[in-house]
Amino acid sequence: MIDLSENKLSTLPATVFSNISQERLTVELWENQFVCDCKMKGIKAWIDKLDAADPMTEIRFKCSLPVRMRDLLSDNLAPDDFVCQKNDNAVPSTICQKCAPPGGQIALAVVLTFIVTALIGVLAWRCTFKRRYSDLLLY
Repeated sequence: MIDLSENKLSTLPATVFSNISQERLTVELWENQFVCDCKMKGIKAWIDKLDAADPMTEIRFKCSLPVRMRDLLSDNLAPDDFVCQKNDNAVPSTICQKCAPPGGQIALAVVLTFIVTALIGVLAWRCTFKRRYSDLLLY
């Protein structure tokens, strides 16, 4: 088993796994940003060939780009679906949106955490003090 999940991979050459034993091979490729164009056609053909020879083989991935292939699983695609088209390089705006820096939210969270921690500390100290010295407070 080879786990390549969450590695920001965008493509794999067809020969990437050629030097390892292919018997009951399992490769995890989830949570990567695969660009399912003509560069991935070779790896998809290799996966299909390996799967035909050994049905226990499990190698799948999810496409992120191009837009026409987004969120499609490799199991549901044929090697001929992996083509390069003229507009494939256009990155959709939903992927490129930048998040606003958290700035003030972090500062507020730090201040509130400090205040709440201080209040809990004072309350714990007062409860402990009363329990230890309550007999002296009567006088």
